[in-house]
Amino acid sequence: MPAEPKTTPGVIIVGDALNMRHLITGGGMSVALLDVVLLRDLLRPIDDLNDSLLDPRPLVLFLQVAAVGVYGVGRLLTPFPSPRRLWLAAELIADAVGIMFPVLKAEGSMQILGMLLVDFVGSILSLNK
Repeated sequence: MPAEPKTTPGVIIVGDALNMRHLITGGGMSVALLDVVLLRDLLRPIDDLNDSLLDPRPLVLFLQVAAVGVYGVGRLLTPFPSPRRLWLAAELIADAVGIMFPVLKAEGSMQILGMLLVDFVGSILSLNK
């Protein structure tokens, strides 16, 4: 099925996510690899991705990973937690911490917590208006 062109800033879609192939043809992985090669060639002229339009925001990454982790744990433990589901929830939390800890270390935990506090206070003040 051909893909419909859509533009979403900051999103790169490759392989079957962009152009689905039937399982029998086995072309999905080939298409994904070709897409990666094309993407590499398109990004090659950029010397430093920090100077490009890509905006790495550690607070957004931190909040996104935390939200996905909380949602995943909630889905695992409802409606009835079992020992296996508790174990999977613990693994999910460990994976989320494994993603967030390097960000906290690199960006400084106080800086990220400060940004969280500023956003939280700002949202409370805007609700009171």
